[in-house]
Amino acid sequence: MSDSPKVSVIVPIYGVEKYLRQCVGSILAQTLKDIEVILVDDGSSDRCPEMVDEYARRDPRVVAIHQPNSGYGRAVNQGLRVARGEYIGIIEPDDWIDEDMYEDLYNIAIANKVQVVRSNYYRYQQSKGNEKVDLLPAQDIGKVMSPKIHSDIFYCRPTVWAAIYNRQFLKDNDISFLETPGASYQDVSFNFKVLARAARVWLTSRAYVHYRSDNENASTKATNKIFCIVDEWKEIDRYMSRYPEDKEASYALRLHVRLDNYMWNLKRINNSSKEKFRELVAEEYRDLLHSGVIRRDCFTRRKWIMILRRMHPHSFKPILIWLVQLITGLILKPKIENNKRCLYAFFGLIRIHSKDMRRPSFYDSRA
Repeated sequence: MSDSPKVSVIVPIYGVEKYLRQCVGSILAQTLKDIEVILVDDGSSDRCPEMVDEYARRDPRVVAIHQPNSGYGRAVNQGLRVARGEYIGIIEPDDWIDEDMYEDLYNIAIANKVQVVRSNYYRYQQSKGNEKVDLLPAQDIGKVMSPKIHSDIFYCRPTVWAAIYNRQFLKDNDISFLETPGASYQDVSFNFKVLARAARVWLTSRAYVHYRSDNENASTKATNKIFCIVDEWKEIDRYMSRYPEDKEASYALRLHVRLDNYMWNLKRINNSSKEKFRELVAEEYRDLLHSGVIRRDCFTRRKWIMILRRMHPHSFKPILIWLVQLITGLILKPKIENNKRCLYAFFGLIRIHSKDMRRPSFYDSRA
């Protein structure tokens, strides 16, 4: 390994003895050999610490770090502090990657002089196998783009592990993870910081990461972490305060992405916690809905009704609209595809309507 490898791959590790060999094996088998592999053991109580040391003994490219259990954010930040690579990759320890991932992404980054390269990914379930997820905006793939101009990427899931990041870019912009012990969703604030500061990003339609969605021990499944995503958005607001003009310019975009994140979180938490989180969302957004800052045309009809019901749980009108939609939903299915709001009929077989969405962009300010 050279003194300055092409890519440093950080793997934050906690309690994944069952999956770790597949994950690390797929990284060490990369066709790009000039890599650094930083394995950060976050105080695992299983065999992971011994496995990490074993990899470091066997392969000089592996750096072993051990820390008391402090959470995902601190584990990745530890890796960022010691990384020497020109670019940074982050892989979760229960996933695995295709062998040409980092060679492909690095070559794209160098050829196009970009700060970030992001790809699509595969969703893996043991019962179903791999399913490719085409997450990225189709209109922005295969070219240099600026997230501030092409803002649809802000609305995509923050798949920080399906990308590489220029290390100097992260350092210059002081971009790191929120270090909240025991927290989840810590990719949310990191992802927003990256997109808010990057001027040159490349998206590729290829998929490389096999994201394991059926790990029963995944941190996002924990019932005691329902407000972690709120902490992530507080961190985004704190970070954006460094750049007052950008903070003001991105006001509408942040409100819409935040609401989208909250609705997504609401679907994932257990029923006993939903009411607490509903109350928080209603408190933050009720007045904003009345002011018109939150735009109806940014959501499908189904999601908009869901939002209204959260804001006004005792109002008759949203419930009536929901009942009408429930009936018509047996025939008509709304979807968002390639930044268009589409309406399908006959159980999704025929598209009868398609309209461009007008989501707020980074520079929409409070309009």
